[in-house]
Amino acid sequence: MPVNVVRDLGVWFNAELSKCSHVSRVMQTCFYHLRRIRAVRRQLGRDVTARLVTALVLSSLVYCNAVLVDLPASTLAPFQRDLHAAARTVLDLKPRDRMTQALRELQWLPVTERIQYKLCLLAHKSLLGHTPKYISDLTPVAKFLGRSTCVNQIHLTNKISNEKPKAEK
Repeated sequence: MPVNVVRDLGVWFNAELSKCSHVSRVMQTCFYHLRRIRAVRRQLGRDVTARLVTALVLSSLVYCNAVLVDLPASTLAPFQRDLHAAARTVLDLKPRDRMTQALRELQWLPVTERIQYKLCLLAHKSLLGHTPKYISDLTPVAKFLGRSTCVNQIHLTNKISNEKPKAEK
């Protein structure tokens, strides 16, 4: 009997190799944890709630998110909604409250920027030789261009992580 969906290293694949099944499964898990945390949020306090949300929800969003690169915004929208729900849980916000300021306060990146940051960090580590050989072999640029490429990659990674919102400048 053929199977419609399989899981490999925590990523769900269907017969068409679309990421829709992965997105829906991750969302089910994240919202399950958020509902459980919301039930006891008042007794925990903000710091403990933030740690629980980070450990149970954000770790699920971040795990293997490199497979989500170049997906349309409509496919990534559930991840962003879950990130907003997590911020509402931590900060005890209402559904209509502004999320941009809440994400800044928690120092959480939006989903697309999170994916980009993770890939830049992986490239940076690969160029510095801090990744396993099978990953370093995928970036042959590091072998030929030497230290100047590493410095440029560090600059790019620092630029992404140090960008401040326009309102704070």
